[in-house]
Amino acid sequence: MATPLGTKAAGFQRRDLPSSGESSAYAINDAGQIVGFDTYGGRRHAVIWTRAGETDVGTLPGGSESEADAINAAGTAVGASTTGSDQSLGQPGSHATLWRLGKATDLGTLPGDDTSLAIGINAAGQIVGRSEGQGLYHPFLWEQGKMTRLATLGGPWNAAQAINSQGVIVGWSSDHSFRVYPVRWDRGHISRLPLLPGDTEGGANAINDAGQIVGETSAPCNGCPVEGGLHAVVWQQGKAINLGQGLQILRIDGSRHPPLGSEAKAINAAGDVSGVVYDVYNGDRQDRAAFWLGATAFAQVDFGAPGMASTAEADGINDQDQLVGLRTVNPLGASSGPAQAVEWQA
Repeated sequence: MATPLGTKAAGFQRRDLPSSGESSAYAINDAGQIVGFDTYGGRRHAVIWTRAGETDVGTLPGGSESEADAINAAGTAVGASTTGSDQSLGQPGSHATLWRLGKATDLGTLPGDDTSLAIGINAAGQIVGRSEGQGLYHPFLWEQGKMTRLATLGGPWNAAQAINSQGVIVGWSSDHSFRVYPVRWDRGHISRLPLLPGDTEGGANAINDAGQIVGETSAPCNGCPVEGGLHAVVWQQGKAINLGQGLQILRIDGSRHPPLGSEAKAINAAGDVSGVVYDVYNGDRQDRAAFWLGATAFAQVDFGAPGMASTAEADGINDQDQLVGLRTVNPLGASSGPAQAVEWQA
């Protein structure tokens, strides 16, 4: 069970990252380089933010859209880019992409596929993600210029999400019954991670060099609002630990209430975790960015805006406990507005 962190929460300061339109930040390295996307003329472009400002790292030749999802210590970023001017990210012709020293490199797809996305990269430059074709998702490892398909549990939906310095990979994989499980790949061997009691599915999002893994598991939840069936999890020493158990979040009216769900997005070397807790207040989404110190004590990072419908999630964390993600703020009852890339620092 996670315990309240107390004064730590009050110490987080938010900084809106410079942007031209809708934007989101996905990852940050220890040098403070942040990756994500910004919007120019209605098109997403992969960007890197530093204290000096924002840099548009562009697209593959001929492409019009891109986004960067991860960055390593050397400043090498990965994500996806379209290869044609009339394409959209995630659609045929959108390829896993590497950005190094200002140059975008097309990582291609697995044989027979037409779409791919790079999601994680380690210090050695090994890259993981998924390649897609005909409705099937295939997990891959890219190294030394070659993309290799990873083993699966036999189902159609699979992705490799992160890789640590030892080359251990985590992600999710479905079986023949189409149920999705959190998984770990080590030296090419795939194994399922345990679920929380009563949960039936899940996914792993990140792993640190100590082998701690974070993600979520879920229980059947027919009619649940938003992500009400999700439980943030850290896996360590072969066990699944529920980070969402016993949490209380502060709502904009000053009351405290258990969140409807939670998800762990990233973990740093010390075992500190970033993520999101999900909530609805008077029919409006009120998700909150979350932080767990040492995968135990919990802090609500974003407290919303009085009289407004706002959401926030922390997708990335570095070893200095700098968090990055997105935030939206809209009038109560209004449809969700554009996301703003943000950084929180303790």
